[in-house]
Amino acid sequence: LRRMQPMNLDTTFKTATYRYVSALIPDCPREGRDHTPVQPSVRIKSKTPLSGHHPAMLVCSVYDFFPSEIKVSWLRDGQEVTSDVTSTEVMPNGDWYYQTHSYLEYTPRSGENISCVVEHASLKEPLITDWGLRHLHLFDKPEGFYTI
Repeated sequence: LRRMQPMNLDTTFKTATYRYVSALIPDCPREGRDHTPVQPSVRIKSKTPLSGHHPAMLVCSVYDFFPSEIKVSWLRDGQEVTSDVTSTEVMPNGDWYYQTHSYLEYTPRSGENISCVVEHASLKEPLITDWGLRHLHLFDKPEGFYTI
């Protein structure tokens, strides 16, 4: 799929492909129009150990959504976090869908709840995915991928 990414970004290639496919399938939707929005999948994981009071890095990865317009933000105990947040640009997956990643650097505190909030055209309401230190004690699973 990564080899296909340059072709997916090439508008001439996409236009030619659309013309070819639409000749075979008359009802083929045009990219950017007539496409049904596709809900994103969200995964939160820690990039550094959550032990002690050292700054930790949480990554909220948002995959496989369409269209590309999306908003990703963070909450700490229900309050929006704006400092120590960085995000990537929205990137094509190479399969007509998109992905983006948001990073939150923070110092873990006992009992706090950190959430990644995703707003997208495919969602009737924001998708909130929680990450909390309590997850490390309640679940015997690899870090991340807890959608509440």
